[in-house]
Amino acid sequence: ATSAGAPSSGGGRGRGKGRGRGGKGRGRGAGDNSKPGNNDKPNSKKGDKKGGRGSGNRRNRGRGRGKAEPSDSSDKKQVVVSPEEKKAEEERIKKEEEDKALAEAEAKRLAEIQAEVDRRAKLQKEYDTSVNTAIDTLEQYANTSKLHSEIRSQLDPSTGALTQERKDFEKKKGKSDLKKCTAFVKKIKAGTYPTTEELSRPNSSIKSLNLTRYVEEVAAALLEPATKVKQSDVPGMTMVCVEMHRRYDSFLGALVPGLMAEINGKGNDGLPRRICFRLLTEFLLHGVLTDPKPIVKVVNDAAGVPSVEGKDYAVSDANLIVTLAKCGGNEILGVVPKSIQCELNKLKREVDGKGEGALILLETSTPASEEAKEGEAKPSVDISAPFQVTLSTKLRDKAQATIELFNANVPFSHAVAPNITSTLHKHCIGAYQSLANSYVSTHVRLGKLEKRCEQDRLLQ
Repeated sequence: ATSAGAPSSGGGRGRGKGRGRGGKGRGRGAGDNSKPGNNDKPNSKKGDKKGGRGSGNRRNRGRGRGKAEPSDSSDKKQVVVSPEEKKAEEERIKKEEEDKALAEAEAKRLAEIQAEVDRRAKLQKEYDTSVNTAIDTLEQYANTSKLHSEIRSQLDPSTGALTQERKDFEKKKGKSDLKKCTAFVKKIKAGTYPTTEELSRPNSSIKSLNLTRYVEEVAAALLEPATKVKQSDVPGMTMVCVEMHRRYDSFLGALVPGLMAEINGKGNDGLPRRICFRLLTEFLLHGVLTDPKPIVKVVNDAAGVPSVEGKDYAVSDANLIVTLAKCGGNEILGVVPKSIQCELNKLKREVDGKGEGALILLETSTPASEEAKEGEAKPSVDISAPFQVTLSTKLRDKAQATIELFNANVPFSHAVAPNITSTLHKHCIGAYQSLANSYVSTHVRLGKLEKRCEQDRLLQ
């Protein structure tokens, strides 16, 4: 054992105050460092600055490592940055800012290009839609005129085709089933009219049933329906009448007098007057009615044709004149509607390259995903160049075919003789001018009356 004041055999100068478990202070160890804890009591004050492991209580023992550690103030060393490093850092920051600005400018440019592409694509789509709408309108009008011409030729009594068809139908001897015939009449009276597709089927009721004993009942069901008839029901009613007239000679004589009675106000208040006149017009267009005298008489009464040439028309029912103008069109009045003429002129301008769109005569191959978009031209991304919608080759060919279809059918489709067309057209124009003059004069008179009333009110 060493004396209490002797230094430790293995320890040098060091910090007795350790991190973690430490003693109270700094002192000189009392015993052998290899046997810590031989002396439990701390040494004298002389050993406060030297020693390795201090003696004393095990809990208060410090850890010394020989060398003295620097103080906390000397731990932090001042970092010295050279001018080159500082300049390099500044250049790096500047380059990052420039790259960021370039990226923002590029993103803005791409956004502007995408917005322009979207705008051009929208304009191109609107143009293609307008051209397709014009094509559909003209096709429908031309096909309707073509259908009217075909049915008129089939029902023309002078050709003998109608008489032969009736004889062939009598030979077939359709079913005279009471239950099925009664059900057919009830459907007509309920306002359930078969469509053109249903009538074209071989097993349709009109083609398979023998309705010879029910002709008058079918006519009465058409004249006095159980439900209110709308303008949209007239095409279905017309086709039923066409098929009945095609097979039964007595059908027209049972139906037309009832329609005339309703128009003249002497009927049973079944069909509205305007619907009855629309049916008569459709009969003339389809060839069911070959004599235009009933329609001419109705128009003369509705337009109020003057007895003396040059006087105004005394219009009594403008609705009937409007109905004739809408339904008659070129086949009765010899005038193509203005809306149809505008669509035709538009297609002609586009096909000739004088319209809104520019022609594309040669088309490049497109991916399979883009082939579905027929007629759509890919807009350019050069936003500085002026943009013009384009008419694709496929759409141009379709428009050209529609124009040819229109010219081949509409001008040659006439339901009445030229003198009847001239008379009806004259009466319609006269009624229109008379109504227009009347409305203008009434407007002027009411304007003066309103001004006078305003002056009287100010004087009170």
